[in-house]
Amino acid sequence: LLEQLQRVHNQRQECYFARRKPSYTVFDRSAMERFAQTGRQSDHFFAFRPYTPQERVRILTHLRGQAMQNPNFHVYFFKPEYESPPMEITLFEGMGTLMAKPGTDYDLAGDHAETLITQESFCQCYKNYFLQDLLEKQVMNGEETIAELDRLIEIAKNA
Repeated sequence: LLEQLQRVHNQRQECYFARRKPSYTVFDRSAMERFAQTGRQSDHFFAFRPYTPQERVRILTHLRGQAMQNPNFHVYFFKPEYESPPMEITLFEGMGTLMAKPGTDYDLAGDHAETLITQESFCQCYKNYFLQDLLEKQVMNGEETIAELDRLIEIAKNA
């Protein structure tokens, strides 16, 4: 079962980076620093072990490379002065907005909390907010983002 889950996870990652449509990701700096130190994501599946320091370096280096070379992949970090929302928010192709409480680890028997809103007008409003406010005013620029990824890679190397 874990091998099947790993295949699904790997396919998800491949699709995320190989798609030919723009994708935008904004990371919370403290959450990514915890990942670099511990190997656990804020939505870490409860049955998966933490990533090793070597895997973390590989993941962060891959993110950095994608940010530098993939014209469809856009990654940012919130500015230090911006207080990021207390939830993870994902817009899926304008078809649904998923909100999940970080750290719920997808153990559905535990403290898991998420909601999916599929109302078209809500999704469009969130997309407009994301593109016209968050990306324009609340995130680090490209150089700062690459510098932050470099800092996280060093943390993971020394973890």
